[in-house]
Amino acid sequence: MHVTFTKTTPTGYGVYVRRDRAPDMVAFGAPGHGALPHDLLRFVAEAVWELDGGVFAGLATTVDPGVFYPADRKLMAKMLRERRPRPQGQRCDLLAAVLDAAWRTQRGAPPPEDWPERLAAAEADDERLERALGWLDELGERWLALAVGESLTLAWPGDRSLVRAT
Repeated sequence: MHVTFTKTTPTGYGVYVRRDRAPDMVAFGAPGHGALPHDLLRFVAEAVWELDGGVFAGLATTVDPGVFYPADRKLMAKMLRERRPRPQGQRCDLLAAVLDAAWRTQRGAPPPEDWPERLAAAEADDERLERALGWLDELGERWLALAVGESLTLAWPGDRSLVRAT
C-alpha cells in the first residue's frame, strides 16, 4: 500500500491511498491544524508503535476505518449509504497528538502543561517516541518544503521508505 499526502493549501492537505487488495481510498480537504498533517502523524504513530487497529493498518487490511472514502465515485455513493459510525479516540490519535506536541517542542514551542498525562494516556514509551521523532524530522522537513499541489508518498507498513516527493 502507498499513501500520498498532497498539500492542497498552505495549511491543508488531501490523502490518496493506493491499496493492493482493495479499492483505492481518499480523504478530501483534510484540515491542517499544525505544521504537519494529522494523518501523517497518525501514519508514523501506527508504524512505529505497530498498531493493528489504526486507520492505516485498517486500510492495508481492507477494513473501512471510517475517515476515508473510495476514490471510485460509484463505490463512494454505496459506502455513504451503508456507512455505520466508527468508534473515536483510538490510541493512534492519542499518539498523533503526542507526536505533534513533541515535534513542536523540539522546535521551540513550550511543552503542553499536561505532558505527563498525555504520554501516559497514549502509552508512549521513550524509545519509540525518539524513533518516531527522528522519522518526523525527515518527513517534516520534506513536507514543509513542498509547494501547494506537491505530494509526498510513503510505503506501508511504515518502513521509513520515501517512495517519492513530487
